[in-house]
Amino acid sequence: MSATTTTSTRVVELPRVNLLPPEIFEKRQLQRAQAGLGVVVLAALVAVGLVYVSGGAAVTDAKSRLLASQQAQIDLQKQISKVNYVTEQANQDDQAKAMLTQATATEIPFSTYLADLGVLTPKAVWFTAVTLASTVPVGTLATSASAPATVGSVTFGGQAVTHNDVATWLDRAAKEGGFANPYFTTSTETLVPGTGGSTKLPAKTWVTFSSSVALTSASLCGAETGKC
Repeated sequence: MSATTTTSTRVVELPRVNLLPPEIFEKRQLQRAQAGLGVVVLAALVAVGLVYVSGGAAVTDAKSRLLASQQAQIDLQKQISKVNYVTEQANQDDQAKAMLTQATATEIPFSTYLADLGVLTPKAVWFTAVTLASTVPVGTLATSASAPATVGSVTFGGQAVTHNDVATWLDRAAKEGGFANPYFTTSTETLVPGTGGSTKLPAKTWVTFSSSVALTSASLCGAETGKC
């Protein structure tokens, strides 16, 4: 048989004895507090620096955005100025068209009617005088819609072979647009000079006549698009 020996160890905490003078202990405590405070101050400075750097970047970004917005505003203002120019031009064009419309609304295209006479006039009729008159001064009305029913007249003086030819002329005149109430004031048959009587040529006659037509508002340039 063998014997077992058990050894036990006991740790005994000895009492501490502070041999430092109180002044030194307090000084050390103060230094420790100062060191901790320095760390806190340093951390605060670092935090402020980070905030400053971040704020500076934000300010720079804001300035960049402001400059970009200002440039965009300048560009938009230029575009608006161009649009205003187009608008002004359009207004001027509208004013010019309105002036042209008013100037031509009550105009009678006499040159057109004179050209139409070449088609209207029978071959046995010829004119010695054509007088055209307007009773509505040009430009006095904004549109032809406000014009009176009769705006002028045309008087014809001429000659025809027979009275029937004068009647044919009046029938054709009644079909011309803007003409109304065609009638004759005189239609007289006379001897053609150089015929009959003591001459060897047989006697021939012709008819000297005078007629007229009224010009209606349909004769005005403004009565129909493209009329003048």
